[in-house]
Amino acid sequence: MVMVIAGNGSISGITTGGLSANCVDSNAINAGAVTQPKIGSTMYAGYGPAFNAYQSSGHNVTNTTWTKIQLQTENFDTANCFDNTTNYRFTPNVAGYYQITVSCVFAATSSVPMAVSIYKNGTQATLSSAYSGTASSITINGASLMYMNGTTDYIEVYAYQGSAGSLNVGSDSTLRPFSAVLVRSA
Repeated sequence: MVMVIAGNGSISGITTGGLSANCVDSNAINAGAVTQPKIGSTMYAGYGPAFNAYQSSGHNVTNTTWTKIQLQTENFDTANCFDNTTNYRFTPNVAGYYQITVSCVFAATSSVPMAVSIYKNGTQATLSSAYSGTASSITINGASLMYMNGTTDYIEVYAYQGSAGSLNVGSDSTLRPFSAVLVRSA
């Protein structure tokens, strides 16, 4: 069969190829009724959890100690999976592969080593580091693609510095330092 696209906007010669009526009904499509469950969950992120959070105030990182960063403000949290009041962690409710990003701004007062990590289930999973060659602020970014089981797996952000004193990780709502999104369900 030949597919024909007419000048009046109509298309003919297309078969459904086994799709359910819910997926090919033009009224359902126009009404937004084609949803994730109707097209299946394999290989489609669709309506999976996503969040973006940042600090509403500065946070001190103790010298030579991995310190959890407390991100109190959510830009968005589509499935209420980010705890911004107690544990400051993301616990997604859908199993799958998540793209996770982190960004920390260190207010360095001297030349010091600094790092930021994504922790999964309380264990360091990624490490991004820098050495400030001058006494100025420095931003460290990190990213990872991780599998999350959708029930007990969680991620958090930790920072580290070696200034021989406390060092402030500044608040910056424009950086949106911690985010994750479902890329592919399991």
